[in-house]
Amino acid sequence: PPALCIKTIDATKLDDVPTSDAHMPHLFGGGRRDASHALAAKAADAVEAGRQKAERAEDKKRVSKAMSDVNSIPKGTSGKPASVTTNNFPFEVGHDHSVYQYDVHIEPNVFHQERSGIVRAAVGQANMKVDSNGIVVRGAIGYSAAPLHTTDKDKKPETRVLAYTPPATARGVASKPRTITLRFTRLISPPGPKNELSSEWYGFMTCLLADALEDGGLTKIGGAFFDLNDEGKGHVMEGLDGDGVTLLTGLKVSLHPTDRSGLMLAVDIATRVTRNGTVLDVLREAERGMKGAESQQRAKQAHVEGVMCVATYTTGNRRQTVRADKIRFDMTPRTLMALPPGAAPNTKRQTYAEYMNTVHGVLMRDIDMNQPLIEHTSKKQVDVDGKPKVFHYIPQMLRIASQSQAVRDDTELQKRIKKIALMSSELRFNTIGQWMTQLTTNGMFHRLRQHWKVNVKDAFVQAPARILPPPELFSGGERPRQIPISGSSQWLVRSGMQLPIKGPVPKAWTVVYPQSIADKTSQFVAMMMDNTINGLKAGWPQPIKLSYQSGHNDVQNMKVLRETVLPNIDAEAEFVLFVLPNDSETFYHAVKTETLQAWKVPSQCVLFKNVVNERNHLNVSSRVGGQMLVKSGSELWTQTGKDVPNSLVCGVTATKCGDGVVLAVVAQRGDDFRFVYEGSRVTRPGPSMGRAVCEMITEASTVYHTQSKAMKLSPLTSVIVYRSGLDEGSVSDVSLHEVVPLRELCTERKWKLCVVSSLKRCLTRFYKPAIGTVVDRAVLPKTGHTFLMVAHHANVGTATAMKYTVLANDVPALQRSGDVVQSLTFKLCHMFFGWWGATREPSVVMYAQRHADLCAGLKAPREGIVIKKGCYSSL
Repeated sequence: PPALCIKTIDATKLDDVPTSDAHMPHLFGGGRRDASHALAAKAADAVEAGRQKAERAEDKKRVSKAMSDVNSIPKGTSGKPASVTTNNFPFEVGHDHSVYQYDVHIEPNVFHQERSGIVRAAVGQANMKVDSNGIVVRGAIGYSAAPLHTTDKDKKPETRVLAYTPPATARGVASKPRTITLRFTRLISPPGPKNELSSEWYGFMTCLLADALEDGGLTKIGGAFFDLNDEGKGHVMEGLDGDGVTLLTGLKVSLHPTDRSGLMLAVDIATRVTRNGTVLDVLREAERGMKGAESQQRAKQAHVEGVMCVATYTTGNRRQTVRADKIRFDMTPRTLMALPPGAAPNTKRQTYAEYMNTVHGVLMRDIDMNQPLIEHTSKKQVDVDGKPKVFHYIPQMLRIASQSQAVRDDTELQKRIKKIALMSSELRFNTIGQWMTQLTTNGMFHRLRQHWKVNVKDAFVQAPARILPPPELFSGGERPRQIPISGSSQWLVRSGMQLPIKGPVPKAWTVVYPQSIADKTSQFVAMMMDNTINGLKAGWPQPIKLSYQSGHNDVQNMKVLRETVLPNIDAEAEFVLFVLPNDSETFYHAVKTETLQAWKVPSQCVLFKNVVNERNHLNVSSRVGGQMLVKSGSELWTQTGKDVPNSLVCGVTATKCGDGVVLAVVAQRGDDFRFVYEGSRVTRPGPSMGRAVCEMITEASTVYHTQSKAMKLSPLTSVIVYRSGLDEGSVSDVSLHEVVPLRELCTERKWKLCVVSSLKRCLTRFYKPAIGTVVDRAVLPKTGHTFLMVAHHANVGTATAMKYTVLANDVPALQRSGDVVQSLTFKLCHMFFGWWGATREPSVVMYAQRHADLCAGLKAPREGIVIKKGCYSSL
């Protein structure tokens, strides 16, 4: 690997700047929420807009009350002091004047990359005494260093309408005149000794940074920026059906507030796979070898729907990106476009092909008139009826810029992509350093430096850290023995070690396997029973064997499963071990549907290739046998959790399932991390999610009280919830719809409550961190309690930290010191029985996520799945 050649700066030596509520960006103001509120207010009348504003103010009061005790947690002090290099850079803002925020409406609409330039040009054409460099527009939100609206009460107050006339050299869509409406919404105060850093100012700086990157010629695809003007820099590989794919390298950026220097800029390397050729080429390849119109349509949907695309008719920093939500087989380029709102009745309608010809200069003879259209539903723009706007695109004019399901299923291609994309720690940080040098020295940040007085230092921040000691894990019942932990935070649990908690032994269980590997299956089961912890044969009866004739495709295998296998499984079986013919999700979900939803018994699946390969029998059989024991109610190891006694630790996560959401809850005891509850609900986003969480935690508390009564332990006094699956923009919704109802439930039951959000998509990376590295100061907000943790072993030298934020807390043990919640989180990262080592996330979160994914794949009923026999069904 190359030597590490970077500059660093000590975070403790940066200036201290006060911060406030900016540790929760987009919380009732700023960023994406403002765009949706502006569009909603545009469609509603003044009374409705006032009512919505009052509701938001009331919601903010309820959330603030539920989260008012967060600031009382002091920073942690335990562990070995250390220092860790992060991919953060000081982002200093010298602009000390207020900023005016506007709702921006441009008619006809333009690409979001062009909105800032058009508004600046319109301001210049209006001869306004305003420096146009002090204007930035992102989506429906605009910011200006000087007022752009009129204060004349005889005119529309706080509103300004500008006319934009394009230059004479403009062609196509850029040659149309436009009307720009600016509606003043708020005045944002800059941070300072008296004015603390607000979430609105944070949102403004985020928009300013993204606008600067796009002004520099980068194109935003998803959450990263790429240079599409020089695509030859990417790695070109052969892909599906001989079609080439290109792996592009770009960067991801994120601003976050800190207790030092106000803001930090996190920068990381991003990769993206693009398909060579147009979307039309991909659709043609997908239908090859498929018989029947329905089969061809399903193949096309698997290759295209849900992927990001880049328009080929735009160039430079005007590259338009669009998400292919649906293929409209009932529409073609000959289909007539709908007239825009307010168009004259006698206006002639154009076809999509004619539009591409007149606006973008695409020749009609070059367009395939029989291809279907791609439909995109906007998440931010709404029509006059308040419904999301729908746009249609010609596949021939698009290129795929992300991985479709078909590309993900190409295992050989994925191996090559992973090999090329894998970076050593030195190479990753050197590449980030090169990006930062380029950004800070060329003209990309010119407007930031000259007008907004932004100074970005190209030196990596070294943050003060602490290394937590590894927890003590035990196996065995009456005489527990400590399990040694290796330097890579892994441990080996083999035969001869006693189970600390042994579940019930099934009276009968069945092994289902293909006829062609009967002997291999017998060897595998025998080795599994001899080498699994405590030996499956020590109490487990010999299995009932059932073979089936596997086919060559999913249709044949599913027919055999329904007609031959399922009717012949012993009705007394309390556990089923399936040897799957392949790794098809269809067959796997069919097995889980029957065992979990129909029979209510746990099951374990193992792949055909793992049974056939005798060299892997020892390793695979030990792990499969261990998971079978866990699903039957056993625990492979345990540890003491005396930090928060008499507590219920819950993991909560949500996964999309059609039009609804699967909400899963997994609960463990806080004193010994013993399994308590596993369940899910299929619900709708919004207040119903809070009701579902409260219902499942109430059910878990009932099981907890039953266990405590049997073991003669104290009753439940506190509930600790780890909420995963969040991003920075969804904190406010979760706080309103889940934290507030949980607070009311705990107040009614006289429980104490602590809610911790876990953010997996954190951009901050640590350079060669030790296991158990925790950072809770310098590069994080001063208010609230937020900490970064790397609990697992970093194989490539760098590790993305998990970001934890305490949203609510009145548990006395957790209020005394931040060490308690950090230690509890680190211990939970050692209690996932699916991996014999430390994991990145707490065990309850990983179990809940797997359970939610399983229910989404099974298309579970509205009442979800509640496991009443065994535990950790999705392991």
